[in-house]
Amino acid sequence: MRMQSLNGVIASEKLKVKSVTERVVSNFAWSVLSESTGKGLFFVATLYLARTLGVENFGLFTLAQTFTFYFWGAVDLGTNMYGIRELAKNKGSVEDIINPLLTLRITVGFAVFLLYVLSLSLFDMPEVKRLAFAGCGLYLLTYAFYPDWIFKGLEKFRYISLGSLASSLFFLLATLSFVKGSQNLIVATFVWSASYLLGSTVLFYCLLRKLGVRFRLDFNFKSWRIHLSESIFFQISGTLIMLTQYVPVVLLGIFFNDYTVGLFSAPYRIVVFVCHSGFLIMMSVYPVLSDLHHRDNSRFIKTQQNFLKLMLPAGLALAVIGTAFGDFIVKTALGEQYLQASGVFKLIVWLIPVYFIRYVYGTSLQITGKQRLHTVSSFAGLLIMITVGVLLTFYLGLSGAAATILLSESTCLAMILYFSKSELRA
Repeated sequence: MRMQSLNGVIASEKLKVKSVTERVVSNFAWSVLSESTGKGLFFVATLYLARTLGVENFGLFTLAQTFTFYFWGAVDLGTNMYGIRELAKNKGSVEDIINPLLTLRITVGFAVFLLYVLSLSLFDMPEVKRLAFAGCGLYLLTYAFYPDWIFKGLEKFRYISLGSLASSLFFLLATLSFVKGSQNLIVATFVWSASYLLGSTVLFYCLLRKLGVRFRLDFNFKSWRIHLSESIFFQISGTLIMLTQYVPVVLLGIFFNDYTVGLFSAPYRIVVFVCHSGFLIMMSVYPVLSDLHHRDNSRFIKTQQNFLKLMLPAGLALAVIGTAFGDFIVKTALGEQYLQASGVFKLIVWLIPVYFIRYVYGTSLQITGKQRLHTVSSFAGLLIMITVGVLLTFYLGLSGAAATILLSESTCLAMILYFSKSELRA
């Protein structure tokens, strides 16, 4: 009898593990579908705009987009990652979580967009440039409505692909229909921003009809303050990471020239693209781990270790391949004119295992409510980047910039590992 009982327990545990595996695989598969479909159509539309608008106007279009992205952090305020975590832990209180958070995002989106547009009037610029910035700036409002983070927290990734498809398809079709030449620059900017409204509409429909969740505006300022006290650290950490990633490019631009920046940026983008695959994996497991930490901490730690066993060998294998075949990869992907950068590629390709490990432990810190420690780790990396990076980049150029980003990210990882060992098992 005891043996049967023991077998039953073992079978039950296997079933639970299988359930976790199936959830992660499903989340990852739908994430890849959403990313490939949505970004693929957006990419096609962007190529069309580059040809139709001409070099100068397309440059202005890209500049307006980039300027808008810098303002987005003031709208998100870390609610994206924070909201996913809270929904994963409290699936029975969905409306109590999404109503204040989404109301906060929309309200701040309106405020930041208005300030953004008003600030444009303070600068002396051609009217076409002002309108282009305003058109792209509308994204600050339209994307505030975009509720993909809700579906991630609820592990309903398949619906995200519908919203992504709606937005990207609208952008492509509207671009082909209404942008016929360089004179349609302003139309292009507003089409890009407006495309997210259609995606939001589709996702809100799925939220109500498929999941039975109704969104209502909630102006409970006390609730806002409580949520912001936690979410803001997600935003600070994200901002520090973004600053760290682009400091080498800025330093090369200051000390050298655009040609040198190009030699560094091209292989760097290849590495960052590969690193993003690890991010997709951990975003797929993020709500699962959040749920496990809330219900069963021992299984949470075990699942974390299982993903480390996956991510670490994968990252090391990719780094070894990149080092061994760096010349071939750079020549094939970028052309012979970038062969000078193969040495840089062979060095920064080791960012892949560093990022993969950081995704595992950094995500765990955020899940367990230790996002402040993640912020401290990110700041340590940025500090190394600014202090050591200036000297290495100035004296060693490309190789100095590559060494700096690797040293900075390794410092950040070391801090995360230290905090993980001392806090997660406390």
